[in-house]
Amino acid sequence: PHLSALQLIALAHPKKSKSDLRRLITQGAVELNGERLSVADTPLSVKTNDTLRIGKRDWWRIEVVGLNALETEHLWMKPLQTQDIDTVRKALP
Repeated sequence: PHLSALQLIALAHPKKSKSDLRRLITQGAVELNGERLSVADTPLSVKTNDTLRIGKRDWWRIEVVGLNALETEHLWMKPLQTQDIDTVRKALP
């Protein structure tokens, strides 16, 4: 699916305000697959097994799923465990 950076991190933190989420992006606290996102309206193409990092400790693995034939694709975001984070850090440039 195609999302903006703001929409993507809003899925990970649905209770935070959009201004807080924009602030995280402009401060450089958001990375997708090791690439820093710096503009909230940046269009992104997200696929299964992409890794999203928000801040120092929030890591998410993205899974694109189709729930049934009548719905469009949805994202499931799973928090990563500590051992998974170390593995991802080693794999990213």
